[in-house]
Amino acid sequence: MAIRKSSLDVRMLKILHGSDFHFGKPHLPEMALAFIQMLDQLDPDVVVLSGDFTQRARVEEYKQVKDFLGSFRGTPVIVTPGNHDIPLYRINQRILNPFKNYREYISRDLDEVTRIDGAVFVALNSADPYRSIINGRINEEQLDFAATAFGEALPGDIKVLVTHHPLVHSPDEGKHAVLPESKFLLESFSRMGVELVLSGHVHRAFTRQVRTDVDGQEADNEMLMIHSGTTASNRGRVHEKEQNTLNVMEIDSIECKVNTYWYEEKKSVFLARQTSVFQIGT
Repeated sequence: MAIRKSSLDVRMLKILHGSDFHFGKPHLPEMALAFIQMLDQLDPDVVVLSGDFTQRARVEEYKQVKDFLGSFRGTPVIVTPGNHDIPLYRINQRILNPFKNYREYISRDLDEVTRIDGAVFVALNSADPYRSIINGRINEEQLDFAATAFGEALPGDIKVLVTHHPLVHSPDEGKHAVLPESKFLLESFSRMGVELVLSGHVHRAFTRQVRTDVDGQEADNEMLMIHSGTTASNRGRVHEKEQNTLNVMEIDSIECKVNTYWYEEKKSVFLARQTSVFQIGT
């Protein structure tokens, strides 16, 4: 577990959020290039990539990911592994050293804290190679790690959690998997004062605001669940079949504007298609 610091002068925090690039057979390089163009165009304060960098966790796929990340030109990048970033069929490696390639090519640490002026990001590895490779899992040690990091936030800091697997179902279709014990996890993160949760995994973009119960009473704060679809692969699902999305969040002390961008093939760019504004910290 690691703690990283980045000093940024943040008036309005701007986050570029992509997920599920699936470098390998399903990967679409033109979408990855369009993502880099978005990075150059928007100049965000931070980039969040919420897992499934590869399709089969092979070395050649990870080398492509490393080259892709190398084009980010100094922008702080927050990463977390997905279930596709550990071997599925190479059983010996999955049991003995499942994150070997991820640690070598993306990040040595599986749980990380990144602090910038005005915000604290905690990325927790929800990819479990042993018990729940598809649905994921977050354990007690990780919750303690997150509680310590968020507990050290300065007054007024925005608290952002990053996982690969979602904590809630999408508003329009609830059949996809969520993290086991999601109700307990929601209560735990609510106690920590988490305001934003950024995830991927289900290959569909959606945003939900959730207020949960804590110790039998309604929590003081709502959490905004923001999910990216697959940004650069051919694995889109339901209404995003053969579609690719990313999110751009613009956040100040009282509200978060969520802009969902869809890839436009004719123009070879991501274009904003939906914008929603939510109050945070309430």
